[in-house]
Amino acid sequence: MTIAGTVIAAVISAGLGWIAIRFLVAPRASAAGYGVPADPHGDAGTYLSVKGNRDLTCALMIAVPLVLGAHTVAGWILLAGSVAAFADCLTVLRHGGPKIVAYAVHAGTGVLAIVGGLLLLLS
Repeated sequence: MTIAGTVIAAVISAGLGWIAIRFLVAPRASAAGYGVPADPHGDAGTYLSVKGNRDLTCALMIAVPLVLGAHTVAGWILLAGSVAAFADCLTVLRHGGPKIVAYAVHAGTGVLAIVGGLLLLLS
């Protein structure tokens, strides 16, 4: 269970890191992929940067305990972090974004985070 949980946590951390860098470098394309298009040159530009910063922080918060071998800590972080994925799902749905993105990307990530977190906590 530790290996499976660690792999899931590492994949989520790497994915969040990639998404963060993409939001900071290519905010318009990233916003569209998120499910809610936004103009990075308008008022949304600041929020797109904040999203990139938030995702980078979350990626590091998962990666650090993994590197240190603190699997229980990583498990709790994944469980707590699943809230953000489900909140993102609701945000996309509330603002008329594609349902496939809301459910497959955001809710799917939330479920995966719960599974990974539980695997780490139970190992």
